[in-house]
Amino acid sequence: MKRFLLLLTSLLVLQSPALARSAFEGGWTLQPDSSNLSFTSIKKGSVAETSHFDRLEGQIDPSGLVRLRVELESVDSGIDIRNVRLRFLFFETFTYPLAEIVAQVREEDIAGLSYGQSRHLVLPLLLTLHGITAEVDANVRVTLHSDQDVSIHTLQPVVVPVETFDLMQGFRKLEEAAEAKITPLALVTADFHFHRPAGATTTPVTAASAEPQTTATAAKPVAVAPSAAATPAPTAVERAANVQTGGCLGGLMQMVQSTKVSFADGGATLTPDARGALDQLAQALFGCPAAMLEIAGHTDTTGSATSNKRLSQRRAERVASYLAQKGIPEQRLAAVGYGEAFPLVPNTSDENRAQNRRITMRILN
Repeated sequence: MKRFLLLLTSLLVLQSPALARSAFEGGWTLQPDSSNLSFTSIKKGSVAETSHFDRLEGQIDPSGLVRLRVELESVDSGIDIRNVRLRFLFFETFTYPLAEIVAQVREEDIAGLSYGQSRHLVLPLLLTLHGITAEVDANVRVTLHSDQDVSIHTLQPVVVPVETFDLMQGFRKLEEAAEAKITPLALVTADFHFHRPAGATTTPVTAASAEPQTTATAAKPVAVAPSAAATPAPTAVERAANVQTGGCLGGLMQMVQSTKVSFADGGATLTPDARGALDQLAQALFGCPAAMLEIAGHTDTTGSATSNKRLSQRRAERVASYLAQKGIPEQRLAAVGYGEAFPLVPNTSDENRAQNRRITMRILN
């Protein structure tokens, strides 16, 4: 009798919910080779262009916290020049190399599933992109494939507005480079496959007792601060490593061509917009330490040719000086003033003259 009571007590303890095996025991690791993260943009109102990211990493920890990191440098649209524009003009990967996704999956979202069964969830995500963290909702399907494999798949695209993540400036540059109107949002789809080592298992229920496939709202993710890797790199040296991996000269050329520099009327004082554009250019130059940059000043025909040449030289030197103050070695910068010698358009109207008052830049090597 005593032995029977001891056995009964042991069985009750083993069946206690408080001591049941956790659905996330051992943690799950993202399998990048069998996972996919893509986004689609719409150009000219009806042309869909889809890109994906080649380098992903992440895990689901023992508490069910999902954390994913995306290397934005790995964006692949299938067209080299578009990849360069996305990296340097839009994502600004020289400053923001990573995006991060954080979500919270509850134990009951997986624990009640038999192998091969799935459950629909509305999963709140914390997305960190371009230095900004915002919440977006994802309609997903969670599927338990085996003791060691689980997947999270979007059932419909997640809408990510460009403006939410302060990407409008890069977005306008992208439109200008593509010479086309682009809808200012991305439609994101994902299929994430997670694996964990054998031995850390979730005991499935039988098909007869399994809960039917349902739709539920998952718990909101824990509000954690973005990891250091998801924030801008603190030094120029670290930024340089990120840019060089994507072929720095191609990206720098795109940045140079899209940089607009303006001055206060009649002088060589940079406007706030010009300083902001040059700040971004300086970061790209850090990533190409061998690049030599010519900075050329141009004017309209108002005033004498001599005074215009002098003004254009002052403006070019002002740009070079500003970049030097940001840490770019002076020997990499060549400032030259061409005055009114190379107009873009005839100096026959105020609008045309405004176009001719400009700074142009080009890579010398």
